Amino acid sequence: YVEPLDAMKTRLAARIDADAEKVRQRFLTPGDGMQFVYREKFEQAQAVQQMGEAAANALPSETAEKQFPTLCAGLGFDAPTLWGCAEIVLDKFAEFSALTLTIERVRLSAKAAIRAAGDHASVRAAYEAAAWPT
Repeated sequence: YVEPLDAMKTRLAARIDADAEKVRQRFLTPGDGMQFVYREKFEQAQAVQQMGEAAANALPSETAEKQFPTLCAGLGFDAPTLWGCAEIVLDKFAEFSALTLTIERVRLSAKAAIRAAGDHASVRAAYEAAAWPT
């Protein structure tokens, strides 16, 4: 049996997407709920950054926890101040954004190479050429 070329392209393009997700998951805690937590922390960190360090750190703890509950969970664990927690989240977001850029470039270029390939060997070579970040 020789797999039809279009079927092989479809299968390996889907595998590229799955491979990209595996790479992302090496750097994230999996789960839909955790994705929500990441988004919430990021949005709260942005709001804290807009307040400025002095204003953020001057908030009474009850007020801070009401306004920034997910970010405040890291107080004493991630950093000693609300501002410090926000900085850590924003730094991690920037690092992951740079990683995402690389992953997306690999993913999209591999899928384009697979689509453009004219024979089975070229499709396989395009799939295998994907150089994922480690």
